[in-house]
Amino acid sequence: MHAFLTKCLRHLLWRYPLLSGHGSLIQIPPIRYLQFPKSVCFTKLRNGLDIAVFPDDFIGRCAYLFGDVDPKITLALRALLNSGDTLVDVGANVGVVAFQCLAYVGATGRIVAVEPQPTCCDALTQTITRHTLANVEVHQIALSDKNGQLPLFQRDESNMGMSTLEPQVRAMPECHVRVENASDFLATLSLGNNTSYVLKIDVEGHEKSVLRGMADYFATHMPKAILFESHNLKNESLPDGEASEFHILSDLGFEVYELPKALMRLRLNRVILDGPRPTGTDFLAVPPEICSATLRERFQAIGRVLVT
Repeated sequence: MHAFLTKCLRHLLWRYPLLSGHGSLIQIPPIRYLQFPKSVCFTKLRNGLDIAVFPDDFIGRCAYLFGDVDPKITLALRALLNSGDTLVDVGANVGVVAFQCLAYVGATGRIVAVEPQPTCCDALTQTITRHTLANVEVHQIALSDKNGQLPLFQRDESNMGMSTLEPQVRAMPECHVRVENASDFLATLSLGNNTSYVLKIDVEGHEKSVLRGMADYFATHMPKAILFESHNLKNESLPDGEASEFHILSDLGFEVYELPKALMRLRLNRVILDGPRPTGTDFLAVPPEICSATLRERFQAIGRVLVT
């Protein structure tokens, strides 16, 4: 009976039409009390590909019930990626976003999944093996502005996506992971001057260090765009005098747009450092050669977008 109810709920939630709210929905009763197996299993994404997930984990549960975790991010990447592009997904988890981008980069494109958690890397590898995906690669490392080893802290046992390299007062390290300077890592990918690449960075508070580490590589090889998460402007969590991701990107010449929570249309709001504070935590940074008119053209091509 429980399995039948879960399947019925999944059938219903797959028709959820909004671009935001998935994470909130699975936290409300009775959905949050559903029992899911702890072992890895395969579930189908919105693009039809079945991937290995942990259904008792937050990310895996979203993938199982909705076929996605945050559709506005998937939609943004659909607008940014072209056939032949490379997506470097830093903090890929089990690949819910990365594997949906296969159709966008095509057979001549490339997906680079960067993930320090061994269990997530095992799931990524299982999906690659199951579908013989020659253009997807997994790197079991964390990126930063240094080389070495750092403790990885688990803030929530029910959500592997919240594991972080940032020290936590009330959390013990779950393991130590290999850390590599982000510029050094990007250089090993042999992207080449003619390769267009997009970065997605979701590393639970360590984004600033990752971007600092990438600065040297950006000096000679700018990405087409960077999608990243940050709570700093919203929560004013930075110590006085410390540069945020936004200051780092501004100094490198990027323009930054907020992707606020969305209903039916994706919105891009230009972020002004001394202007109104963003209400969301997802952002898009683009280099100076991609002006707002170019962004508007790219996003309007997929519909459901408003650039301000």
